[in-house]
Amino acid sequence: MRQGYRSDAIRVIASGVADDPPVRDREAVRAELGVAPRAFLAVLVAALRPEKCAAVFVEQVSAAHAIEPSIQGLVVGDGPDAAAVKQAVERSGGAVRMLGYRADAVDIMHAGDVVCLTSAVEALPISVLEAMSVARPVIATRVGALPEVVEPGRTGSLISPDRPSEMAHALVGLARDPVRATELGRAGRARQKQAFSVEAMTRGYAELLADLARAHGMGAARRPLVQVTP
Repeated sequence: MRQGYRSDAIRVIASGVADDPPVRDREAVRAELGVAPRAFLAVLVAALRPEKCAAVFVEQVSAAHAIEPSIQGLVVGDGPDAAAVKQAVERSGGAVRMLGYRADAVDIMHAGDVVCLTSAVEALPISVLEAMSVARPVIATRVGALPEVVEPGRTGSLISPDRPSEMAHALVGLARDPVRATELGRAGRARQKQAFSVEAMTRGYAELLADLARAHGMGAARRPLVQVTP
């Protein structure tokens, strides 16, 4: 490589989240939020910055709602783009609501039926991993590390950031096939446990440090630099 590190010298260790996080009763949370029992609820959890494109989520949920009225949306988060998102919500005719910042965002994702992300730029968003940890399918843009996390047709859908209407299409498909949505969510939960858990992350760091110790000739006597407790 002309600049930076050689590719064979880079070790990628993915972020991880807790398996099976404690969440409140799904129906109780939906009732508190005023969500109809048969509504298909799409949730976006994000800091409302321009690159998150939350207004696009609002627009696509509105478009999906026009085709399939059971589809509703919630925006969870706050930030400098909140005013623009609020304007989009006001144009949605009640299909989408804003909740602002919520400390119980994982509870809300669990109360939803699908978690969406419309970012133009991303790394590895924790909200997607948390959605998978509570067995929710994910519809997200094909940016950053998201193609390494979301498996189209198995744990959710990836859409082009240049073709946002793909999100409305995916939402309608899942709303009309709730069994499929449940299957995708369960597969996402299994994938999160396997590749994006706290245990997988700490194991990755432990292996990296052990390899560095061996490479520097520290030997077996000094090898256990990190101890991982189950």
